[in-house]
Amino acid sequence: MIGQTDSTLTFGDPSGRGLTVYFDGRPTMVGPSIEVNGRWKKRRFEVRRTLPERGTIVDVYERSKDLSKLTVRERYEGSRDGPSPPETQRVYEFVSR
Repeated sequence: MIGQTDSTLTFGDPSGRGLTVYFDGRPTMVGPSIEVNGRWKKRRFEVRRTLPERGTIVDVYERSKDLSKLTVRERYEGSRDGPSPPETQRVYEFVSR
């Protein structure tokens, strides 16, 4: 589940926990060492999770022009453990409530 206010997006999971990311790039800490921040880049919302000593996971969220689908692309940057894994893509279709 994804919720939105005028300045944040909150990503929830079935357990009821959520992660709130601010539109202005302000960081949110997850645990003692993982920093998460987000920014709008035109029609896309980019979320960056910086993992100490491991690089950054970048998720890019984009809705289709007809608003029927949400595409999420994920890539890794700066991995020190050899080559980065390939970019992955997930596509979600909106259903009526």
